[in-house]
Amino acid sequence: MPKRSWNDFLILANYLIENGDLYSFDGIKNSGTTATNQLAKALSSSTGWSTSTVAGSPGNNPNKNNTTGFDAVPGGKRNSDGAMVFGPELTSGNLSSFWTSSEISQTHGNGRWYFHNSLTFSSRGAGEDKKVGMSIRCVRDVPSTNTETIASDLDVLHIYPTSVRSDLTIRFSSSEKRNIDIEILSIQGKAVSTSNFITQEGINIFSLDVSHLINGVYLIRLGSQQTIRTAKFAKL
Repeated sequence: MPKRSWNDFLILANYLIENGDLYSFDGIKNSGTTATNQLAKALSSSTGWSTSTVAGSPGNNPNKNNTTGFDAVPGGKRNSDGAMVFGPELTSGNLSSFWTSSEISQTHGNGRWYFHNSLTFSSRGAGEDKKVGMSIRCVRDVPSTNTETIASDLDVLHIYPTSVRSDLTIRFSSSEKRNIDIEILSIQGKAVSTSNFITQEGINIFSLDVSHLINGVYLIRLGSQQTIRTAKFAKL
């Protein structure tokens, strides 16, 4: 594990903020900072959350969660005294929390968390007692190369042209032959088209007819059992 793996979460947050037109719940690019972002909804699973009236939070219209594919569940946490809090087994899916391997002190470590009514994927400034039980998300470093890397599932998604009238070309790599679902979503997250594609191992290129779509901005989402990849295009 890296000495300052906390940076992995900052890199993730910065990437999602920079691409806020895809991942911020209100579709605003560069919305917020790593401390005041609007990313909780995009990172959250679509099930298990307590209901919230706060627009853009995981518990509000949860069917629109998880545009990133991060799929964070409201697993709660276990306190240092062994008591479980905020988890669905207590009939309340209120909290998603993650450890990093970065320390604040000998007794406390860095964590990242948010609640069912949160907008931000934020840190707990004082840290958490190391005896507390929270989730762990493993991050795999992909080495930089001059060739496209074939990841463990779907990777390197490209679409072109990004402003299109009829045929949209989709290019991505896959580690093996598999079935994937292809969805076209409105910018509000409503599915307008769904299809299925069988990949081949390596680089895959295919064309999708979008001439029937009404002019506007859309998301295209490729999904397998392990991974979701999302990109944006405009129909002219």
